[in-house]
Amino acid sequence: MTTSNRVWGRSESGCLLSISVIDTQIQGGRGVELRIIFRNDGQNEVTFPRISNWFDYKYNILYEDDQIVSLTKFGEIYIRAISSGSRAIRTISPGSEVHTELLINRLYDMSLPGRYTLEAFKEIPNPSGSGFVKVISNTISIDVGD
Repeated sequence: MTTSNRVWGRSESGCLLSISVIDTQIQGGRGVELRIIFRNDGQNEVTFPRISNWFDYKYNILYEDDQIVSLTKFGEIYIRAISSGSRAIRTISPGSEVHTELLINRLYDMSLPGRYTLEAFKEIPNPSGSGFVKVISNTISIDVGD
């Protein structure tokens, strides 16, 4: 789904997730700035725990379409540090968006030259009823050069 030249994942209970990068071709060692937008197009407020910009979302990252990309040392240390911390609650009103930017290759090891595919997702309490829904972004590809 495209809205205002932005590509979105499938809507789940009125919630949408979009990811993008400024440049899909990156020289090795350069930062890969990931932009994430969570949008509430539903009729109800969306409420979920806020962890940190680094781990508000989970990521599926594959190298050359079949190898799961692991966390960097920084990512491993950071995820252990936040797993025991307190969390704030974020509420998103109908029609509102939350924007996040982070250097995804600080969290995940994208140091090998080649193609990486990436999607983000977030499980949230279902704003339309009981249970949880999994909001999944669009998928993007990033080519890392030597």
